[in-house]
Parts: sequence; structure tokens; C-alpha cells
Amino acid sequence: MPEPILYDMRQSSDSRWEVFEVLSGKIVALGGLLLVDLPIEAAKGALDVLHNRILPPDRTPDK
Repeated sequence: MPEPILYDMRQSSDSRWEVFEVLSGKIVALGGLLLVDLPIEAAKGALDVLHNRILPPDRTPDK
């Protein structure tokens, strides 16, 4: 059985991308940086890091 998808990316109103937790909808932070206002390549790279558990996310702040 495949693992559930915990993170995804969405396009913001300014056509940039953000990475969020699927269950809560909160923006994810890595290394203290919120994953917002990203070009698509950076958002895809962050998802790869999260999904492959290369780095755990920081606690997600309320947005």
C-alpha cells in the first residue's frame, strides 16, 4: 500500500508556488524558511526533499 501524500504544492495568486501540508493546509517550512513565493522548479525540489525524507519539515506555522 503506498504511503499517503503529506505535502503538495499550489499556485498562489501571483503565479508563484507554495508547498503545504495536505491535511492541515498550512505552509511548510524547511530550515526555518517558509516554502512560499517559489518558482515552480524550487517548489518541485522542496517536495522531492520532503517526500524522500531527506530533511524533516520544521513545525508548520499558522499562516
